[in-house]
Order: sequence, then structure tokens, then C-alpha cells
Amino acid sequence: MPTPDCDLLIIGAGCAGLSLAREIARQCGGQNTRRVILLEPRENYSNDRTWCFWQRHTEIDRALVSKSWNAWQFDTKGNTVVQQSSTDWAYHCVPAGTFYKQAQEDIEQTPSMSLLLGQTALSVNPKDTHIEIETRGGCITASQVVDTRAPSAQLASEAPLKQVFYGLELRLTEPQKNTQTARLMSNMSTDAAGFKFEYLLPLAPDRALIEITRFSPASLPSASLKDEVFEAAQTYFPNKIAEVVRHEQGVIPMGLSMAPATGDARWVRAGTSAGAVRASSGYAFQRIQRWACQEAASLLKNQPISGQKPVAGALGWMDRIFLETLTRQPELAPSLFMALAQRVPSDRLVRFLTEQPQTLDFAAIVAALPVKPMLKSLKLRHSSASQTLSGKAFE
Repeated sequence: MPTPDCDLLIIGAGCAGLSLAREIARQCGGQNTRRVILLEPRENYSNDRTWCFWQRHTEIDRALVSKSWNAWQFDTKGNTVVQQSSTDWAYHCVPAGTFYKQAQEDIEQTPSMSLLLGQTALSVNPKDTHIEIETRGGCITASQVVDTRAPSAQLASEAPLKQVFYGLELRLTEPQKNTQTARLMSNMSTDAAGFKFEYLLPLAPDRALIEITRFSPASLPSASLKDEVFEAAQTYFPNKIAEVVRHEQGVIPMGLSMAPATGDARWVRAGTSAGAVRASSGYAFQRIQRWACQEAASLLKNQPISGQKPVAGALGWMDRIFLETLTRQPELAPSLFMALAQRVPSDRLVRFLTEQPQTLDFAAIVAALPVKPMLKSLKLRHSSASQTLSGKAFE
């Protein structure tokens, strides 16, 4: 039987696909003998989004992080909380353009790796000794496949909440007064369309990223927020906007159901469709990096790659209850987020949000949230699960 064209084929070279390839290249130091091919439908990359996360200053990838903030703010009408780590946690920003460029350079410097732009996987067909991937350019055979394609529109529409956002990166005519604080959730409010807040990152004295974000059960088009974000920008920077540098927009499914199993252990999923997005917050970048680091090491040890998995255990359970509350009682969202900001010490909250909680961090989160809404969500979730199990018993 002919040798497969590659040891690993990665379908989709977005955040998850490029992260895995980048980790393989970096861990092998350019000496990788494992043949890796990435298929990506887009013809080129642009600075189309921003990834942000909390991490200790000593642990960040300085080649990717463009800006860090040691303080972050939550506010609603008449109530403002600014948090700051008591150790070395900070909020960091990675521009997509920087990430794409670094990943492409790492791939180009590794002879056994190839990034094929403008190529789409039309079908994936597992065979006894390999997997065949049909593309417009022909058939590629691989020993393993990591599928990072986005979830189908149908699956994404079934997510309990959609985090819809539209943002503008602005160049200003005057320097901002405060560039040390990231305003993560400002002017939190609810209306007929759901929960809404503003997100403002001072990228430099004369640059800012401002976004309007909604948590909505409906599949709203992100462009529906365009007028609102321009209005917010004028409020924050009246007569001070010199230029709109770029736009970014998207819809992040929160609480997404897992994509159907592939039925073959050699063909695994990663990224959003595999549970990379944190159900309660929409954060995914750091989860993807941890997965990529682990699986790159497996490949270089000639071990099979595992697919990404959603948050499990106590964290996953708490995420689901919180998401249930936001979905069923959206009017409570501002008070819930403010309760976490006011009552949970910053380091405890950050460890919880980054999936590194200590035992007392769980207790602090539970103690901060109002009891009745959480119990109601727990009861409703238990009732729904019982009905599902009861129904299955008679199928």
C-alpha cells in the first residue's frame, strides 16, 4: 500500500488549525519529520479579529501579545468596579494579524509542513490504512485528520445563546486619559433583544478598540450592531475620531452542542465545533493553545492526536447553570456579572475564568451569586434532563 501523503492533515487553518501547526513547528525546532498539511479556504489572511485572555505576565507569548492591562473594569448605571490582580495576572490582547503572520512563518521554516490556501476539504473518507480527503485540487491521503471546520449553521443556531459583536478599531486625534484599564463590560443593560454591553480596549494613547456585544437567544446578524457601535464611539470620543482603522464582527455560539462524532479515532475535531468555546463566557483562545501544546507533543512522540473537549467536571456544571440563568432570565445578567466583580477577589475570579480554579475559588463564585435564580436554573435543568431521559426510555 502506498505511503500516505502526510502523517497529519489539518482541515481549516484558523485559530485552532494554525495553533496546532505552530506548536508542532516550535516544539520540533524546525526538525520535524512528521509530514503535516493544512487546508484553508481563504486565499489570504487579514487582521480580522482580536483574541484576549487572562494570563500571568511571566507566562505570556511575547511574540503574540501586543498589549496588556493590569486592571479591568465592569460597570452598569451608577455602579463601577475596577479589579486588579494581587499577583501577576493581567489581561492580554493578541491581534489576529500578528498571530497569522507568526504561525505562517513557523510553518514556512519547517520543511515538512505545508499550508495550502484556497483549498477546501470536499469530503473525508476513512479507509482501512489511511484517510482520503477530496479537494478541488485532487485527493490527499493522511494517517490522521484534525477537523477544525466551524459548526454548521444549523448546529450553531441551536446554541442557547449567541454572543454577537461588532467592533471598530479607531485612531484618535487626542491621547486617551486612561490606557491602563480594559473596560470589559461597560454600560451593561438588557432590552427586548437581550443582554448588551460595551467593550473598550485602549490599545495605545491614540488607538482604541470599541465593540458592542449582545448575548441573545436569537441568531442576530452582527452587522445589526453597527449603528450602535458608531454611536458608542462618538460618546466615548466626541469629535476625536481621526480614522476607523478596521472593523471586526462575529457570532460566537455559547453552550453549543457537540458536532456529530466522526466514527473514526483517526479523524478528530477541534475548535468551536469540538467545544473549545467556554459556555459561560465565549473565551476560547487559551483553551485552544493548551490543547495544541498537548497534541503537538503527542504527534512528535508518534502518538495519536486527541480531539478537543468541552469544559467538564465542576467547571462545566457551573458554566451550564450560569448559561441557563442568562438564557432564561436575561434581565438578571447585569446584576450577576456585577456580583462576580464586586464579591469575588480578582485572582479568584481570573483563575475560575481561565480554568485554573482552586477549591476556595469555587466557593467564592457560588457565594457571590444570588441563590434563588441559580436554584431555579438548576431545577429547570434537572427537570429538562429528567424529561429527556424519560422520553428516551420509550423510544
